[in-house]
Amino acid sequence: GGVGKTTLATAVFNRLCDGFEGFCFLNNVRERAEKSGIDNLKKELLSKLLKEEDASPFVTPGGITNFAKKRLGRTKVLVVLDDVNDSDQMEDLCGGHTWFGASGRIIVTTRDKHVLVKADADHILEVETLNSDDSLGVFRLNA
Repeated sequence: GGVGKTTLATAVFNRLCDGFEGFCFLNNVRERAEKSGIDNLKKELLSKLLKEEDASPFVTPGGITNFAKKRLGRTKVLVVLDDVNDSDQMEDLCGGHTWFGASGRIIVTTRDKHVLVKADADHILEVETLNSDDSLGVFRLNA
């Protein structure tokens, strides 16, 4: 951790979200899934994407209802899952690639590249740490 994955994902999300009908940034997935359970995160995600105050009726023990899948499939969505540590979390929250239509985008940050490989991610971008000169330059720009 600590190379700026969340900061970068936040910047990308903020820049792109206006181009989508539904959007959701779920931060600290690893920690929040451990504390409150994956179903609560799924309800939060669906609530934002479907613009429903209570998404409980759309959540099933194994995923989401067919009605919710149909709505999501025809809605252009942007989802950021921040700090995912298990590919099962991606499957539980997004049904792999199956819940969203072709125009949907899912961005995932993780400390473990194998999480993305196991989930069959379309594209993987590895964020590298800055060298000391570049770090100092960024610091000066923002100080």
